[in-house]
Amino acid sequence: MSTSTHEVNPNVLSRKSEVAAAARQLSLHESQIYGWGKTPPDLVL
Repeated sequence: MSTSTHEVNPNVLSRKSEVAAAARQLSLHESQIYGWGKTPPDLVL
């Protein structure tokens, strides 16, 4: 019996494809979507 140490979580793949699709629709880079909401509230203009 062999087990893979590199199993891929299907939820992660689904999330990545959703983010990629949203980025394309919004003309953004994926990192901009992943970074959204991480700015501390006191720095938001």
